[in-house]
Amino acid sequence: MNPTPVESIKSNFDFSSFTDKELQEKIDDLSPNIPSSLDNTLTKLDGFLTIYKAIDKDMDAQQIQFSNILELLDEINNSETLKLFNYLFGYYENKIFLPNATISLNNLINVLNVIDKFEPFPRLPWPKVNGFLLFNEETEKRILKPGNHSFAEDEFYCRVKVFNSEEDIIIGNLQMPNYNNRKNDIFKLFVNFKIAKCIGKTPEIEYLNLKTQEILGKDKNWKIQDKNKNLEIELDEYVSKLFKKVYLDTEEDIKNQRLVPKNIDIESNKWDELLENANLVKDHLLVLQKRHKYILDHFESKDGVAKNLLKRNKLLIEVREFLNKNKTKKGLGSVSIDERFLPDRNTIEAIPGGKGLMKRISLLDGGVISFKRIYPIWIAQKLYKENTNIEVDKEFRKYDNRYDVTQLDPDNMTIKNNHTQGI
Repeated sequence: MNPTPVESIKSNFDFSSFTDKELQEKIDDLSPNIPSSLDNTLTKLDGFLTIYKAIDKDMDAQQIQFSNILELLDEINNSETLKLFNYLFGYYENKIFLPNATISLNNLINVLNVIDKFEPFPRLPWPKVNGFLLFNEETEKRILKPGNHSFAEDEFYCRVKVFNSEEDIIIGNLQMPNYNNRKNDIFKLFVNFKIAKCIGKTPEIEYLNLKTQEILGKDKNWKIQDKNKNLEIELDEYVSKLFKKVYLDTEEDIKNQRLVPKNIDIESNKWDELLENANLVKDHLLVLQKRHKYILDHFESKDGVAKNLLKRNKLLIEVREFLNKNKTKKGLGSVSIDERFLPDRNTIEAIPGGKGLMKRISLLDGGVISFKRIYPIWIAQKLYKENTNIEVDKEFRKYDNRYDVTQLDPDNMTIKNNHTQGI
């Protein structure tokens, strides 16, 4: 069930107001078939990184390639397309909010570092109503049992769609007390009545003194008494009337928020095409992450002049490796080595290889003082990215468990019924 009422999500993109032309532009921005797209720019980046690795013995040549890569990264980082990609995967503010830090996703290297922690699939900021599958009675009886079930094509009747996406949002909000608890009461009463009618159950009516809570009378009936007007009220009709008003009021609220597309058919294949292209970009990013994992950090810290960045970024990585290699080394007295903290110069130089490391650090612009300022920030961000379970915007999950609960495998003509212990 949704934890919070559905509200408009328009942090960076207002899909509901897109024209057909605007949507096509977004599709093209992610498409592998468009030369200028993000997907094809990633192909170019892949080539640059491959060359960069191949010339690691030639510092001058690598420096030139490093600058080329930084230039290409800047082009990607400043693009609306990268923001669009992140949006489709649930990062509506283009950031990842952690307990003690924020990871900006307006940076492709950051995205590459965490892309394996992204949601499996992109989605749009409204529910996709796929409907409900119906089979013949014998098949339904069989697939009610937990487990995997095969079926034949002639056992399948149809797929039933009752509500469209906007109507589904209305129903979803009515299901939540924190949207409007009185509307929720009426919704639940209406649903209970429909179930009671179906199973032949008559509601129990209690007439009471609200102030004292004294029960003045009881009855099992589908009618109630209006003592002031001395007449009987058909209970089912009355509750249905109340529910219709509640529904229409909520419908007006939802329509005013413009949550679903107004200019493009919500069932248009173009929406699916947008998601498919986003998924292709994600797959491409996962390949880049795996292929270039050990050099991504070379491009992570970007403040400064390009010619100095390469040396500094390599040294950040080297220092971390040095600290982790020597954190259990004996003979350092009471000093405890932790990759999160840069020890004093004497401690580092007391460790084999430490003097050379400190010399290279001192030759950087800003020297040791500047490096000591940069390293703690850099390592903190690294550890956050590596160790934190990254959550998407809570709004991304608001339609979870509404549809697609039935696990259908159309290729093998099987259906899976998961079973969990009830309340």
